Amino acid sequence: MSRTFRAVKGLAAAGALAAGATTSAIAHPHVWVGTQSKAIFENGTLTGLRYTWLFDEMYTASAIDGLDKNNDGKVDGPELEELTKINIEGLKEFEYFTTATMAGAPVLFGDPKDYSMEVIGVDTAPGPQLAAGPTSSESAPAPVQRPGLWSRFSGWVSGLFGRKPATQQSATPSQDQPAPVADKTLVLALHMTLPLKAPIPATQLGSEVKGFQFSLNDGQMYIWFEPTPKDGIGVAAGAPANCRALLVDQEMDEQQKKLQEAFGRVGSAAIGSPGKAVGIVCGKP
Repeated sequence: MSRTFRAVKGLAAAGALAAGATTSAIAHPHVWVGTQSKAIFENGTLTGLRYTWLFDEMYTASAIDGLDKNNDGKVDGPELEELTKINIEGLKEFEYFTTATMAGAPVLFGDPKDYSMEVIGVDTAPGPQLAAGPTSSESAPAPVQRPGLWSRFSGWVSGLFGRKPATQQSATPSQDQPAPVADKTLVLALHMTLPLKAPIPATQLGSEVKGFQFSLNDGQMYIWFEPTPKDGIGVAAGAPANCRALLVDQEMDEQQKKLQEAFGRVGSAAIGSPGKAVGIVCGKP
């Protein structure tokens, strides 16, 4: 992950200068990730988290550039194996950008499993043009598309390499995989499961304050994680009927507050992830 992120970081910095950005805060973040996180239960016990991360258009275009080895118009299957390996190995250094606590004490995760990557079509790609309110298993407000900023930036970077932006790329249809719908945006998706080293009985998850909480964050603000407007957080099938996922408030440091204010001034997303954690609660609503 570090290798591919460094490549995108250089492009993003160049783009920020070309756009006339005057503050270091507006030059960050460089990679945007829409997250879908589900708590996994087995036999009434919380055993881990199942992630799907959707990367922004520019990162997608940079990461998969040159990977279509058989020239069939798609990047899939074995063509993504090396990229998947790089990402999973690189993420370990950053502890998968995941922190978790149980009753305020740190919770440890084991090595990821069941991981894979694919290129999929989505209605709305991650990026600063997406303004979505907090999402949970109980409420999911519709996203608000703020036009211009990210689409122009993505197009500018794509033009440097003489290729179309990700939204305009097309795949050659085949018997196994039809062409994506024209109005879909192609993005790279990473799937993985993070198992808890010590599973937690659901009977101990009666409070979002004193129970289990987790958050996805890059403390250096290089990567921006935000739940997707739909299915951003939740519990996987097999969880006890009274278990649910809730967004809870989390303290923000001064850097995070300044970044949020800076993006607000340029009309970008109403960003919420650094100030939020996800609580898994099993009990009465």
